[in-house]
Amino acid sequence: MKLKSSDFRTDFENGNGRLVELEPRLVRFEAEARRSPRPLWFHFELARVPTRALRLELANAASCLGGLRSFEPARPVYSYDGTRWRRFRRTGIDQAAGSFWFEGTLARGPVRIAFSHPYTYSDLRTWLTTLGERRGLAIGSVRRTRHGREVPLLRLTPPDGAEARFGVWLVARQHAGEAPGSFSLEGLVGFLLGQLPEAKWLRRNVAFNLAPMVDVDSVYEGAYGKDAAPADFNRDWTDRPRRPTIRALRTMIGRWARDHPYDVSLDFHAPTAGEPNYAFVLARSLTDRAFRIRQERFTTLLEKLAPRDCPFSRELCRCLNEQHPIMDTFGTYQRVHHGVFAICLEHSYHRTGSGDYVTPERLRRFGRAVGKTLAGYFQAEKS
Repeated sequence: MKLKSSDFRTDFENGNGRLVELEPRLVRFEAEARRSPRPLWFHFELARVPTRALRLELANAASCLGGLRSFEPARPVYSYDGTRWRRFRRTGIDQAAGSFWFEGTLARGPVRIAFSHPYTYSDLRTWLTTLGERRGLAIGSVRRTRHGREVPLLRLTPPDGAEARFGVWLVARQHAGEAPGSFSLEGLVGFLLGQLPEAKWLRRNVAFNLAPMVDVDSVYEGAYGKDAAPADFNRDWTDRPRRPTIRALRTMIGRWARDHPYDVSLDFHAPTAGEPNYAFVLARSLTDRAFRIRQERFTTLLEKLAPRDCPFSRELCRCLNEQHPIMDTFGTYQRVHHGVFAICLEHSYHRTGSGDYVTPERLRRFGRAVGKTLAGYFQAEKS
């Protein structure tokens, strides 16, 4: 069967990719940067597939974030229904061509193929409807984008008007293509709404404010989003933000911090193609001894509580330094302006530090571990 250019599609929510070349058993394509200086995310559909093994080749892998070698552990995913995803197992790097290839025998078309497990704006909206009505839970909006999409905001506060002793602000998907953080956030919220003693303690004592998808338009459009013009969402936490959503969040957080406890900020991201779960911590020049004690407490607890097949290692943590635009990131802004403990968690797209490959459920379990870590962290603060 001869594939046609019309068999390659990206005209759907979250689609990304440009066809380069078609042969009977080869699809060469590029990930589209879409306003970012370097691409990474791709998500496309093949309407038909050959009956024999098909090779797919990311022709511009060397130009993607992290470079060609970062793709060594990468295993893209495919799905026939957009819900159940499987990983390709045969992959390789063509050093001379600067490309990354993966192949398999696909049962039928249409089939969707993505860099990692997608998490779309529609997925978020569907998940929000499953939360239902819960005591203390409110689902609102940061703002509506220029395309008319709501930027959701979840608030979970102690029931019956009780005063919270601690406060948390969390953001995710400031970089639209970093989908793993969304699955982790689902796990965290599921834990917070659950019946474990730690979750009940958190609901009685901590107010949570969560913006689960900051750059909703780019997620919908399939853009990668990192360093995208006119300003990277995570580098726009300045006194004059260029992104209206960041301006709105700054205002909301400022008003919250004037009237409520505010103690921890969390930022959910994903790294380059080949990296495991780790964290960015703040430069020593921006911290004091008390902050470093809190940082050690949090990372030690998370290392202990994270799933074995989706682990977290303190040794892999990196320090934001002069090579990073540290003063304009979400976490640094929260630390400098509000004096809170801030940490950025990077969630793997592919292989974790244990050698296992992440799945949505493994990432959700990692998110639940973040919830347990927060419980231990705050209970130690209380004492």
